[in-house]
Amino acid sequence: LDDQGKPIEEDFALFPFYWRKEHYLMAPDEFVFKLGKLTHEEREDYKRLETFVERLPPYLLDDSEGAPLYDEGGERMTSVKL
Repeated sequence: LDDQGKPIEEDFALFPFYWRKEHYLMAPDEFVFKLGKLTHEEREDYKRLETFVERLPPYLLDDSEGAPLYDEGGERMTSVKL
């Protein structure tokens, strides 16, 4: 409750467990936002998410049969996640 005894409403989005036809009819800009259009709080959340993803280990690359890929120096080939 807030200082006036009213319930505090939190802003959150519900993410469906499956996509319906309506999702595919939506324009891409319904899902993509320019950083400058976000609120200060949303930009802070985005930065925290970006920092988290940067700390994840890179993807290990495999060929189409699932065998590991190596570069000319014999090092395992990787790709960043962000």
